[in-house]
Amino acid sequence: MHLLPLLAAAITVLGSTISLPEIIPGPGLPSLESLGLTSAELRAMPRPTSDHNEGARSLDKRWTNTCAISNAAYTNVDDLWGCYNYLNSLGTTRCGINEGQENIRMCEHGDAHVSGSNPTRRAVSSYCSDVATAVRWVIDNCARGNTRAGDAAAWGNGDLIITSADKRYF
Repeated sequence: MHLLPLLAAAITVLGSTISLPEIIPGPGLPSLESLGLTSAELRAMPRPTSDHNEGARSLDKRWTNTCAISNAAYTNVDDLWGCYNYLNSLGTTRCGINEGQENIRMCEHGDAHVSGSNPTRRAVSSYCSDVATAVRWVIDNCARGNTRAGDAAAWGNGDLIITSADKRYF
């Protein structure tokens, strides 16, 4: 059974189609078209059910993940799931920051904005799936109703800090 036709039917209301936000990759990251994916397909992906730290290995802690304090930072969790699915679909593609950069946008979807930063301004990168794990940490741990916001280190890389928040907060 294919879910995409059902999704298309579900968003058609009284003969008009609801416009849903597109997932916008950050600079230098693959386009959805080049991956053979659409925003609708990424939104329709099932959400993982296992704990994202399942099978966690011992790590030296260099960053303490935190939830945002300001209500203005919080964004719709469904929009963050779109960015999670996009970044996770990139697998071992590198997501990172160039030498001298303070931060970089990695994904935008609706009002959600996922960016990476490195306080040392050194070049740093991780697998995009490890960046997705940081987004997942915020989704799992920083809830205010149907909204989320926070900072988490890319999995296994305390030098690449991932912020998941509302795009108007930046």
